[in-house]
Amino acid sequence: MPRSRSAFFAGGGKLTGGLKSAIESQRNTFLISTEPGKPIRIVIVEDDPASRNMLVSALQAETDCTVVAEFTEGRPAISAFPSLSPDMVLVDLGLPDISGIDVIRKLKEADATCDALVVTTFGDERTITSALEAGADGYLSGHAAQHVHRDVRVP
Repeated sequence: MPRSRSAFFAGGGKLTGGLKSAIESQRNTFLISTEPGKPIRIVIVEDDPASRNMLVSALQAETDCTVVAEFTEGRPAISAFPSLSPDMVLVDLGLPDISGIDVIRKLKEADATCDALVVTTFGDERTITSALEAGADGYLSGHAAQHVHRDVRVP
């Protein structure tokens, strides 16, 4: 079944110009269609234990989301990605081994249909633009991430 794609941005920070307008015009829910009754398979790539645990807890509390793997570094996530077949990857940009932007780029090269959502505290326009150019489908700032469970939905 094809996915319903809708870019998602929350907590965009201090943005200006065209990117600010583009973000403000986006929907506030990231929609993914999966087979009926099948949960959204999510991989989390986040080095901060508190942030990672918060994301996992919020998503596992939902019946339509399943966290299939968690990674604290980008390279292991990239290596494991083909065998995991996730519907969505939540990626922090500030990883200890490689940039989250590089992770997104590599994951999109491996499977362009997998949705990549940036979850980070880096909210400047240049960083967001770089993530989008790498293939990110959306952006969720760190302070908005606690509500990720209501922002990732199956229609």
